[in-house]
Amino acid sequence: MGVAALVLGILGILCSFTGIGSPIGILFGIPALVLGIVARKRARTENAPSGLATAGMVVGIVSLAFGALVAAACAACGAWVKEMNTEMQQQNQSNPRVKQGFEEFNRAAAAAGQAEGDPRGGKPALPDVKKPASEDDRK
Repeated sequence: MGVAALVLGILGILCSFTGIGSPIGILFGIPALVLGIVARKRARTENAPSGLATAGMVVGIVSLAFGALVAAACAACGAWVKEMNTEMQQQNQSNPRVKQGFEEFNRAAAAAGQAEGDPRGGKPALPDVKKPASEDDRK
């Protein structure tokens, strides 16, 4: 049981290194901890060495803690990104220059679609973007 606890704990730590795998790391850490505790108690009653059981228990605890930490960090980062996205959208909607840019883009795209016989029925298309003048062209 001590070997199983150690293996599950190591797998839990490895899975916890990825944000997506952190719940899997937690799921590996729980049985590693339980098996480590049971193996340690059994080793004490049988007067056997309990080194692997202790190691499995410790690695299971580390797997649980690290998996929870990574999961919390990923959740916090996701919430922050969502908040920043909402804030940027609100700023863009209230900015008259951004509104004007969108209106100009839509007019140009509609004109380009109508003038070129756009098969999509005049849906907005990207207008030709002019290349900025280089240093040599300005002289």
